[in-house]
Amino acid sequence: MFGPIVEAFSVVLRWLTTIWELVEPILSVEGPWRWSVVGALAILVIVVWKKRRRKLALVVSPVLRALGPSPTLSAASDYLAGLVTEYSSAMQLPPHLALATAATAQDLKDETLRLYFFGHQNAGKSSLVNALLGASLSPKDPGKLTACLVRVKYGPEPRLTFRWENGTEETAPFSALEKRMARWAESTQRPREVIVETPREILGTRNTELVDSPGTGSAWSEEFEKSIEDELVTLAVRSAAVAIVVYRYETSELEAHDRLLRQLGGNKIPTFGVCNLDPNWASEYQVNRRNLEKVIDRAEGRLRELARARCYRIPVEDRTEVLAVAKQADTQTVELLRNDLIALMKDRRNLVVRQAVIGSRSMIDDLLQVAHLQIESNYPLVERLEQEKVSIFNGIAAVKSVLGIEVDQSYTGTYVGAGIGGAAGLWGAATTAATALTVATGGLILGLAAIGAGIGLAVDAKRKRDFKKRLRKVWEELQQICRNTTLVRRAVIKTLATAPDSMPRQQYAKLVIDLELHVLESLGQVPEYRMYSSSKELESTLKELRLVFGRFA
Repeated sequence: MFGPIVEAFSVVLRWLTTIWELVEPILSVEGPWRWSVVGALAILVIVVWKKRRRKLALVVSPVLRALGPSPTLSAASDYLAGLVTEYSSAMQLPPHLALATAATAQDLKDETLRLYFFGHQNAGKSSLVNALLGASLSPKDPGKLTACLVRVKYGPEPRLTFRWENGTEETAPFSALEKRMARWAESTQRPREVIVETPREILGTRNTELVDSPGTGSAWSEEFEKSIEDELVTLAVRSAAVAIVVYRYETSELEAHDRLLRQLGGNKIPTFGVCNLDPNWASEYQVNRRNLEKVIDRAEGRLRELARARCYRIPVEDRTEVLAVAKQADTQTVELLRNDLIALMKDRRNLVVRQAVIGSRSMIDDLLQVAHLQIESNYPLVERLEQEKVSIFNGIAAVKSVLGIEVDQSYTGTYVGAGIGGAAGLWGAATTAATALTVATGGLILGLAAIGAGIGLAVDAKRKRDFKKRLRKVWEELQQICRNTTLVRRAVIKTLATAPDSMPRQQYAKLVIDLELHVLESLGQVPEYRMYSSSKELESTLKELRLVFGRFA
């Protein structure tokens, strides 16, 4: 964990040492010019530091180490997709998150643009999609039909694919779409999205998608408390290159759309507001034209204020009675909207980049929220386990201190030899010296040597008793701590309790080191602890990755 930080610190320390070696001789020489040289060196250091600080960041940041000093948007998108895949199992992430991040990365490579259609139920979104395509591909019905996202994209042959929440896919004949949609509209069992492939080019290209979203005000929305801010629509906003908001004059106040419009405006997504002129509009126009114009003007003002939208009034469905009144009112046409969309997409690369950045940063925000919730929910248990671990390791540290083992954070322990072994060495040296003196003096010092030896043995015996007493005390305290925790199995506690007093120090050392490893292993087997650790790791990585995406915003 601390490896990169230590490495970065060592890099800085080497730099400072080198600088001091250059500056010290100059400062030791008297003369007015020395401070000029110091100033020049300081400027040189600043210039070099600016060039090298990115290298230092690479040492500290695992994200930048993986992406390199100058990451590309494509590499960052791939890294995010791999990150979600890596943590999906450990954090039990919804399957659609992995699919969404992978799709964003692929869209960036293919330069795929997605145009999303939003609006109330029965506002005419599907009709407008079909009108822009010049074919009936998105299901439409006076009732509640679009029950999930419908993506219309280019394909070599007509094909229908249903993608479910768990990531599985199902294909079906194209003729089954409207029937299945009608059934899903009244059910909780529905796919996350329907993919409609057609050999027709979409707005003149093969890498553009039109996405029809569920409308608000349907029975599904009311029963399951879904609205325009519903999860599907919110995710749609985040992966949209262009947004088309469709409404009828009866629902033109757009109060339910305000949050959507603010998101579109905040993300600077090009937005088109389309008032669908229907028979009700035609009838009202002939009776109360002035009031009708005021209602639509207010709606368009709101669209421009919140989302900087370009506004259109279009008879989406070719009904004779509507077209006649629309001609009098000097309204726009579907063809004009199509041409404006095609013109906008000439700046495809910038739109693709913005779509990828917004989608990726929004996905990171979602993942950060998931990680934060996991951290909060598991923190009480993790805090208790950490406290137990600290207590055990404090007990182990006390035993190590008595045994003469280095106490460090590696949890391996190093026996350094002290106490009895040291006393034995000293006794051997003293005996050798006494023998030499006895020979030299003809036995005069023999008596004194014997007295010294006796005193030494007595002191050594006392040291042994004190050592055993202190070891027994800390060993019993460690056993008591282990009995009061859930991190140590009974078999391990029994092994600690049956350890004989006469056991060599090396065996005591091995027991405490094995206990350390056992505690760490036990922590790793607690699901909540693993979840907490994974969430903390993911949170840290995502925060760094969000800054990387910020460079491309």
